[in-house]
Amino acid sequence: VLPLPDFTGAYCEQRARYFALVRLEPFNSMQSIINYVKWNGGLSLGTTLGNRQLWQVGLNFLMLAPAGFLLRALWRVNWWQVLLLGIGFSLFLELTQLTGIWFIAPCPYRVFDVADLMANSSGALFGWLVGGIPIFYHILKRGLTEEA
Repeated sequence: VLPLPDFTGAYCEQRARYFALVRLEPFNSMQSIINYVKWNGGLSLGTTLGNRQLWQVGLNFLMLAPAGFLLRALWRVNWWQVLLLGIGFSLFLELTQLTGIWFIAPCPYRVFDVADLMANSSGALFGWLVGGIPIFYHILKRGLTEEA
């Protein structure tokens, strides 16, 4: 959401004319990543580190992973509740971008992307899965000490 652009001049008119503000293709990010690798000589460390779309998807995935982890490890929240919370929070973020911070900005300046919803929500679910490791370890440890 930040930093805010300079809204002076014809910024909003140009933005509305040249940019799609809503992307509804669910896997458009994956296609962009594949195209980048093809156009830059194949898969290598350089093309991986230089792929901005890959960074965006990866960081969107990781953004809600700690929340999924904590929701399971500390509060024992079910996987479907974590998924719904991930979708809800991600939808809130995407709508914030689409509305220009809930109409504070004179026009939208970021893109609402369904692929971001998918990456954020699956990251929350991944965090939930990883959050099960300490629970499993604790149960296993307690079970072994009770038998001894």
